[in-house]
Amino acid sequence: MTTHTNRDRATNIDLKEISDYVDMILQIDKVARIWIDFLLHQAAQKAKKENTEQLLKDSLNLPNTGDTIIIQRLIEGGNSNIFDNNQAEVKRDKITILKRRIEELEKFSMLNGYIVEAYREVLNSMTDSAST
Repeated sequence: MTTHTNRDRATNIDLKEISDYVDMILQIDKVARIWIDFLLHQAAQKAKKENTEQLLKDSLNLPNTGDTIIIQRLIEGGNSNIFDNNQAEVKRDKITILKRRIEELEKFSMLNGYIVEAYREVLNSMTDSAST
């Protein structure tokens, strides 16, 4: 019976580790979306500042793919623009979104530290075994 209990305990530990990995994958997905949204917004703002809006609109007479739809929305301002400060309610919502994004980015920073440490351990073990 001890063997069965040890096996169950090992399985629970493995499941916990797998669950942790899935949580990390979901975190990476969230952060990647934040990065993409930020960079698309920056590109759209730059395009407007550089008076290239009409050029971009003209070049978007392409089939409606996901990429062209996203660019059109950004140029037309259809995306909720997190960097514009308007009405009080909208501003409050944007503050909430920004706070959540900062939290997600901070979590990713911790995850990044975990991954770097894991890579260092592997590298050190490889370096140690190569020198012997």
